[in-house]
Amino acid sequence: MNLFGKEKELIFKIVNGILLIWFIAGIVITANSIIDLIIADPYVNPYNRGENTYQIKFLLGAIANVIIVGLALFFINKPSKTELETKDENKEIK
Repeated sequence: MNLFGKEKELIFKIVNGILLIWFIAGIVITANSIIDLIIADPYVNPYNRGENTYQIKFLLGAIANVIIVGLALFFINKPSKTELETKDENKEIK
């Protein structure tokens, strides 16, 4: 998958750059959320019992964000059937 190839139009290069930055940020946020959920704070506030529920909801939202952006990157840059056929023909000629 070539995100910034010469054959790509400028708008696709810009969209790919934005989605790539968004994807990396989503992975960092998801990893941070997992670490916050696994490693408990040394100070446990007995009055905030529902805090763990919000962390799980945030983690699920972050995972959904990574999946959606990853799928968008994949489907925008997926080669069409004609491109695949052209590559196969070029391999046969060589």
